[in-house]
Amino acid sequence: MKQFWQVYVSEVITIVAAAVVLGILFNAVHVNGIPLIAQERIIRHEADFTQMAEIPLDEEPGEPLIISLEQASTYFETGEALFIDARKSILFELGHIPKARLMPWSVEIPPKIPPDLPREKLLIIYCSDIGCEMSAELAFYLYDAGFGHTRIFEDGWDAWENAGLLIETGETNEKVD
Repeated sequence: MKQFWQVYVSEVITIVAAAVVLGILFNAVHVNGIPLIAQERIIRHEADFTQMAEIPLDEEPGEPLIISLEQASTYFETGEALFIDARKSILFELGHIPKARLMPWSVEIPPKIPPDLPREKLLIIYCSDIGCEMSAELAFYLYDAGFGHTRIFEDGWDAWENAGLLIETGETNEKVD
């Protein structure tokens, strides 16, 4: 006859094994499931491909590239790009790049992509600074959703503001939460 602790241990092992199997199955069929093997993404700088600040949009769409403050400023001045702020709305209200759209990034609850977000336009995503990874995460989220012309302004808001470039404050009319 088995002892009490042996029965207890075998039941615990059975319950844990069933939970692991059910968790893996649920994750496999869930829309926002986490891949069992993480895909490492290498983010390249746009400068690696061209000396110019611009890559024509008629080229094949590709994974998001990192751009510099100078390149972001050039895109802003030409009006060729739509800037997207990945920070929280309170930070956006305190200051943002003029005409930028707010799309706060959260891994737990990714933002809804607005239906009027143009797929053919260059999207430049930024957050606070070079240490902030929300811009890259949002850029790849948009890229995976079919927005093939995205750039990551890695230096972000802090560099923009410190360079004395144009800024806006206040709420956006186009909140995307």
